Parts: sequence; C-alpha cells; structure tokens
Amino acid sequence: MPHSLLPTLLLQMLIVGYTPGPANLYSLAMSLRHDRHTSLRMWNRSQQAENDSRECTFLSGMLVQLTNAKMLLFDLTVFSTFVLPYSNRLSDLLQVSAWLLIAGPGGNLAWLLAGSYLRIFFIQYGRQVDIISAIALALCAIYIIWPMTST
Repeated sequence: MPHSLLPTLLLQMLIVGYTPGPANLYSLAMSLRHDRHTSLRMWNRSQQAENDSRECTFLSGMLVQLTNAKMLLFDLTVFSTFVLPYSNRLSDLLQVSAWLLIAGPGGNLAWLLAGSYLRIFFIQYGRQVDIISAIALALCAIYIIWPMTST
C-alpha cells in the first residue's frame, strides 16, 4: 500500500470504527446497564456480570462480532481498496490487519466508555430521553417516507 493512502485509510477507520454499529451499540447498552468497572472488566476479560447472568456473556459478544456486517464489509473494502491492488505480500496484509484490529475494538471501547459516562444522565432523565428518541425516530421514518424537497 502506498504511504499516500495512509491518511485515507485512517480516516475510513475513524469513520467506520466509531460510528454506531451493532457491536458499538451493544457496548453502549451494556455500559448503560452496568457500572463502568463492571463493563470494562467484561470488555477486557469477556466475563459475565455477577448481577445479570442472562446477558452480556462471551458467547453473546462473539455472536455480535461474527454477525457484524458493518465490520465485515469494512474489512473487505479495506483489503480490496488499500492492499490487494498494490501488493499481495503477507506482510502488507498483516500490517493492515493490525490497523483493523484497532478500529473495531477501539470503537467498542469508546462507546463503552461513553455509555458509562452517560449512565447517570440516562438514569436521571430516562423518561425525557425516551420521549425525545421516539420523536426523533418517528421524524426519521416520516422523512424517509415523504422526503422533503426544496424548490
């Protein structure tokens, strides 16, 4: 891969790795449900939470990762755009793979930490957040069905 493509690759990793996807939203949901230390321990060690044994297990996390279409398509795009047209050496593939390992789990960790800091806000203003989220979702659905045209 030419070094001139590295900024483009890093920008794509930033955009795709840190925008909401299934694994990122799963990390956010688990950190909203548990405190920061429990969430970080589960993220680091893939252990179950002591309080809730039916959620957030290693198996459920692995299932989310294996079915994460966003990251699968991202990986295929990166390899087909940034690596394979320029080189087929294993060292180049491994180098880009190392960068991709930062993008996925790094995004999950960022969402987990965001959720742990937003947890108190959601506990305090849960009803208002639910109402605003429902209105925003309804407006998105309306704009999809009836697109606004500016004339």
